[in-house]
Amino acid sequence: MHYEIKIPSRYNIDVKTSGGNITGSDIGGNADVHTSGGDVKLGRVSGTVRAKSSGGDVTIESSGGTVNAKQQRRRHRHSRGRRQPRSENLGRSIDIRRAGGTVLAHTSGGGIRIDEAMDAVDATTSGGSITARFSRQPHGDSRLSTSGGGVTVELASGIGAELDARASGGGVRSDVPVTVQGSRDEDSLVGRINGGGPRLTLRNLGRGDHAETRS
Repeated sequence: MHYEIKIPSRYNIDVKTSGGNITGSDIGGNADVHTSGGDVKLGRVSGTVRAKSSGGDVTIESSGGTVNAKQQRRRHRHSRGRRQPRSENLGRSIDIRRAGGTVLAHTSGGGIRIDEAMDAVDATTSGGSITARFSRQPHGDSRLSTSGGGVTVELASGIGAELDARASGGGVRSDVPVTVQGSRDEDSLVGRINGGGPRLTLRNLGRGDHAETRS
């Protein structure tokens, strides 16, 4: 079954479904969407966004406010004695093109990409890489952590931060000048960028992957 709903240009939406995709174009308000069995795709949202998928990707073109995006593996019920099926959505991702407020992004089986973050970011994944670009000075602390891929952060010119980057068995690289605090080694980098600012914590808990900052 398929629903197509037309609403006024300025409208808040609250949509939930247990068996399909949710697709929205430009929304002049807040968006709260949840699907248990499909993708979430939203266009330009002028307000805040809360998006959750238990069986697909989450894609957001832009948000004028905070973004809370979660992607979780769908759990299956099965009878006794039957072979347990594998999860259907390994590798699913969260893709946010532009966020005007803070970002909270979590996925248990894929990558996270934020093309333009204008405030703090809290992003975690247990099965993919994280890429984020900060276009403005964040007001609060940020943390980007993965257990199964690399972490790459790009900073616009002039952004200051207290950097704490660590990688387990991979390496830490920085194209941005960092005033190092303490000793420096291949797997960690702690110091100030452009005189310091909010804390920027990067964690890579997987072997052979990297944490990286770029200008």
